[in-house]
Amino acid sequence: MRNFAGFIVVVLALAWTLGSARNVPARIVLPDGSEQMGTFVCLKSDTVFYTVTNGDSIQAFALYKFDVKKVQLTEDNSLVDLSLSNFQVNSEAPKDTTKSDEPTLKVGRAVLVVTSDPADARVYVDNVLVEGLTPLVIPNLEAKKFHVMARKYLRGVDWWGSKRVLTKEGDTTRITIKLLKPHTQLSIQSLPTEAEVYIDEMPSLSKIPTVRTDTTLVDVQPAPERTITLFKVGYYDTTFTMPVEAYMPNLVGVELHAITEDLNKLQSQIDFVTHRQRKWIGRGLLWSSIAPVLAGGVLAVLADRDWSKAANDRNAYQDAAFASSETIRLVKENKDLNASGDLKAKIGAGLGGLAVLTAGLGLAFQF
Repeated sequence: MRNFAGFIVVVLALAWTLGSARNVPARIVLPDGSEQMGTFVCLKSDTVFYTVTNGDSIQAFALYKFDVKKVQLTEDNSLVDLSLSNFQVNSEAPKDTTKSDEPTLKVGRAVLVVTSDPADARVYVDNVLVEGLTPLVIPNLEAKKFHVMARKYLRGVDWWGSKRVLTKEGDTTRITIKLLKPHTQLSIQSLPTEAEVYIDEMPSLSKIPTVRTDTTLVDVQPAPERTITLFKVGYYDTTFTMPVEAYMPNLVGVELHAITEDLNKLQSQIDFVTHRQRKWIGRGLLWSSIAPVLAGGVLAVLADRDWSKAANDRNAYQDAAFASSETIRLVKENKDLNASGDLKAKIGAGLGGLAVLTAGLGLAFQF
């Protein structure tokens, strides 16, 4: 009763700050990786208020927001943005209260054997937690490509590792996963594969895609919410938001929907990709035109230097009173230098013409 009375006092003390807020079930993750299932009250003045039911008693907690690793509201799996100073949940529940069933794995005849280093790790197959610890035999799997992750709480933090594996109908597939120190990773898979990936941006003519599914990114910035767009010709664009948790694998799998009837949409995708390719070819040609310009300029300087030396030789042997081996050498050198300068000038002029042609083609492709 004392704990319950304390809880009532805390709630009454906070009531004036809540307004239309409501308490919602939440999963609170502390910096050491431990988790508490409780009720989120509010984030007020950089302090997270929440309660935890312990048997017949209710305990109230008030922690500085950066002493909490994560607060996840379990009714819609959304995260509380701990970068804010104040946050509360509206009194109205979400309009769409339908909750999907827990993800399950389709039954098949493939068998997967997972071992880990170190052992006794939890195993997730396509984000579905499989009962048991490594070494673990997972029977009756569908024959397909899976993303398998192993996790274990070690030395106060959550260590994990992951692998992609292709199971075969009626066969047993064995994999070993090395658990690594916590690091942030984003693994994106799609069906079909080779879809362009855009994070916090949309496909545009000014950007050539550098990331395609299936892919694993290790330099992605953690955030409470990141917007990811997948683009592939012949399939509808798919955009979704997800939290990217620090020091976690952040797995996501998406099935793209084929365009079967909207031929205008399909043609617009084809036109977009064609225009983007032309634009980047043009940009490449424009940059390529710089090289012949520079080379032509260098050859022009060298040609002028040869002509200047040839002129000096001509003046020297014309001023000589008598023919000698030296004047014969100067005459020959004059001829060679003039020929060398003429050749360099012609090559430089050719390179200049090539630069003009390349730049012209680049501009044509650009527009």
